Amino acid sequence: METLAEQLFFGIWRSYKTFKRLGNICLDTETSFQEFTFSTDRMLTIKFYEKGSIRTIVATDQWVISLQKGRHFLAIVAPKMNFEVITVNHTVLVLVDTISSEKTFFARNHHWVEYIKSNKSIV
Repeated sequence: METLAEQLFFGIWRSYKTFKRLGNICLDTETSFQEFTFSTDRMLTIKFYEKGSIRTIVATDQWVISLQKGRHFLAIVAPKMNFEVITVNHTVLVLVDTISSEKTFFARNHHWVEYIKSNKSIV
């Protein structure tokens, strides 16, 4: 579905915190985070950065944003992944993994450092 809503996702998003299912909060750092890249050619790449190591989870053009019962979802065909889109705007993206129920907060790449710095003040 090529829509105006889909265009909001294009760009690089980096995680800055995750709320775990049991209530724990994981604060990301400059060396440990998730990265979602939505490119204008419809490629979605998901990478995990962990202290110098980079692991690519998926690189695909087989993804879709759908509306179901008034809620938006991001579905990836293979590997099968589904996220509820809680919010997306020019700065922040919040996704909930529908399997693990983890809620991850992302910021656009150029705003991400500000959020990481605020994590340091929390700790």
